[in-house]
Amino acid sequence: MADEPAIAKRKADHLEVAASGRAEFVKSTLLEHVHLTHQALPELALDEIDLSTALVGKRLAAPLVITGMTGGTAEAAAVNRDLARAAQAAGVALGLGSQRAMAEHPELARTYQVRDVAPDVILFGNIGGVQAIAMGAARVVALASEIGADAICVHLNPGQELIQDRGDRDFRGVRDAIAQLVAASPVPVSMSTSFVPVFTTIGL
Repeated sequence: MADEPAIAKRKADHLEVAASGRAEFVKSTLLEHVHLTHQALPELALDEIDLSTALVGKRLAAPLVITGMTGGTAEAAAVNRDLARAAQAAGVALGLGSQRAMAEHPELARTYQVRDVAPDVILFGNIGGVQAIAMGAARVVALASEIGADAICVHLNPGQELIQDRGDRDFRGVRDAIAQLVAASPVPVSMSTSFVPVFTTIGL
């Protein structure tokens, strides 16, 4: 569309690149060096193994989170809703993509709405650290509330921003912004990084 917001076009480009296979992860995960030891006498019953765990006051069927996916375009809305249905069926958590597009263009809020298809899923709202500064804690909390989020994820990705055209360049104040958000938010706040497969949580 000619009047499509630039941020929505960028989100559509992200989906296209992911679908094309051009963004395939090629670095080793080191899992090829993991060797499972066969236990011929496990003295266990599969039906009695419980992988469930508590997170933000709810139960997950397994300690798995589909994190920081997408939002901001019609295609993203479909992806989010499909992932939400899958998360609901599997009993795992779901993190939406950055809500920056939603904040800057309220008409895109519908692309983040998944509660009607996943009423029980543990849902993470998502905002960048630099955007948390610009918006302020109250606005970030409002964005999370608008989608019915159980927690807010602040993504920290300075490396990605530095190599991205028109990406953020000033990361001063992010730590203080997170502290203010933690103090103001009625739901837990977590942090994630785009480059390291780590999910660090505050108050979860």
